[in-house]
Amino acid sequence: MNWIFSSLAAALICSSAAGRQLSIYSTGFGNNAEQIIEQARFYADELNIASGQPLIVMVMLSHNLPDNISGMMVHDENEVLHLRNVMIKLNAALPIDDLSRALAHEMVHVAQYAHGDLMRINNTMFRWQGQLIFDSASIPYRQRKWEKEAFAKEEELRKAYKKLISRQ
Repeated sequence: MNWIFSSLAAALICSSAAGRQLSIYSTGFGNNAEQIIEQARFYADELNIASGQPLIVMVMLSHNLPDNISGMMVHDENEVLHLRNVMIKLNAALPIDDLSRALAHEMVHVAQYAHGDLMRINNTMFRWQGQLIFDSASIPYRQRKWEKEAFAKEEELRKAYKKLISRQ
């Protein structure tokens, strides 16, 4: 998964040199890119993601996700540079409110990863709060503990962001 690192190498090095613990970038959003970054930063602050080892988050609008998938998060670590990288893909077919909800949901997964609660080992194996889940596919999607937490927090985060921007 070095694709995240190689595509953002200059930005990562600059961010690291500037001492930032969290850097968020976006692609595919056109004129809405800054709004997506602002929203992701708000969620990151609410979820206390910016602590610890540097973390780079790339939010991408994807035209390649199946209709039944709103978003997904994948992570990678560069042990040499001590950098952690996350890519969030959001489904381009979603209406704006659903994109916002999907971003909130995926940012909860980023927080789970950043805090060491969630680690994807392969397609079906995860580590959740220190416990190995060998066959996540045998657990219904909404019954997976990390998904339960993400669904529980996504609407709360989205409402808090909407409240913030309505005051501006």
